[in-house]
Amino acid sequence: MFVLLSRVLLWLLVGTIIYSLFQRFYPSGTFVGRLILVIMLLVVLLSFINPNEPAVASLWKVVSFPLKPLGASILLMILPHKG
Repeated sequence: MFVLLSRVLLWLLVGTIIYSLFQRFYPSGTFVGRLILVIMLLVVLLSFINPNEPAVASLWKVVSFPLKPLGASILLMILPHKG
């Protein structure tokens, strides 16, 4: 039960982060931006359904990079400079 709850909460967190980044970089909601959002959400969904598949695992490493300490520190250093 705890594992399922953790997965759902992590899924909501990643979805919220992706949506907020989408709103920040694509405020008008162009077709390309929506396509990127759908692809990112699809990768997240597939990673929760079958996390051991090699293609999904490699895509999940790219998507989850900002959630790792190195990725978070790089992201925190880049964001103030875009200001």
